[in-house]
Amino acid sequence: MHRRSVEIAGAGLGGLAAAVAFASRGWKTRVWEQAPQLREIGAGIYVWENGLRVLDALGVLDRALATAQPIHQFQVRDERLGLVEQFEYEHGPAERLFTMLRPTLHAALQEAAVSLGVTIEPGHKVVGAAPSGELHLGDGRSLRADLVVGADGIHSRVRDSVGLLRAKRTLRDGATRLLIPRTELECRGAKASRCVEYWSGTRRILYTPCHRDWIYLALCGRNDDIAARRVPVDQDAWVRSFPALEHYIRRITPETEARWDAFSMVRVSRWHAGRVAIVGDAVHAQPPNLGQGAGLAMANALALAVFADRYAGDLEHGLDQWEARERPLVAHTQRWTYLWGLISATCPRGLERLRSPFVSWVGKREAIRTRLAKTASHVPTGTPAPARTISPTST
Repeated sequence: MHRRSVEIAGAGLGGLAAAVAFASRGWKTRVWEQAPQLREIGAGIYVWENGLRVLDALGVLDRALATAQPIHQFQVRDERLGLVEQFEYEHGPAERLFTMLRPTLHAALQEAAVSLGVTIEPGHKVVGAAPSGELHLGDGRSLRADLVVGADGIHSRVRDSVGLLRAKRTLRDGATRLLIPRTELECRGAKASRCVEYWSGTRRILYTPCHRDWIYLALCGRNDDIAARRVPVDQDAWVRSFPALEHYIRRITPETEARWDAFSMVRVSRWHAGRVAIVGDAVHAQPPNLGQGAGLAMANALALAVFADRYAGDLEHGLDQWEARERPLVAHTQRWTYLWGLISATCPRGLERLRSPFVSWVGKREAIRTRLAKTASHVPTGTPAPARTISPTST
């Protein structure tokens, strides 16, 4: 009896989620990664209700949450530290938010993949694919499989080689992401489970407790703001913009691992060509204003495995069904994360004082709040419903 096979380009969160999902369904699964060693670049990550359901379905939820931080409140504060907007999160079965270290989540998926017999091949460059179901490597080899999955990021060679890219553009803002030590005092009281986005002019600081020992900071600014994007971080420049946050900023040292990344948007014509499918940033790179990039990548990877396995006898029809089912939510998320960035994150210079009352007014419109929360509350394909109850005391 033929055992179906999948070759996956990229061992990030989306690629490893796909590997776990396919291997758990009996597919012979192999992952190719360009980096010589597997590691997740980044600091902290937000995992909303939809992402938690996916992790549960993949069997890695307990491992991922072992050191995670439950979040009960998200605030936005302006230049005068005034409260602009506030969102509350309950930890019932339908509305949960956890933050965690990206490497912890990555390691949980990697361990699950290996335990299922997935072959992971680091140090190999993928240069393209063919709709007939071939993955092309930089060393000249071409590997045939029932399905090829491109999870190789915003500059995906798999996507581009089969002509799926419609548009790719760099937005006018970005962020430096890093971790700073967390004090014992910051682990107590209401602040322990609160995230805050602070504004000052065209700069923002996102404060996120994500582990008992660590706080995740995202220092956001415009691409043309040289001081804001400088790495190592220009502490003095950020303290001038956020004097009340100096006690956080001064914990950043020249040795702190940090990198600046400009935000981007990707649009594609289709999600698949023949026996080649794409997931993650290759399909839906977006600004992180809703914190759903990784969540959507993992959800769409799981859904891909569900539909590919269900329609194994007519795979291309299955891929059509997969895209028809998942694409509308991705389009909605890209649209609203971009719009929220326009009204809250990239306010034109000189209009900052108008931003707070406008965002406060927008945030109080129930229809808008519902649209902003739509992705987080979605029940992804292939996940249990209702999701398993999770204790909010993981830390």
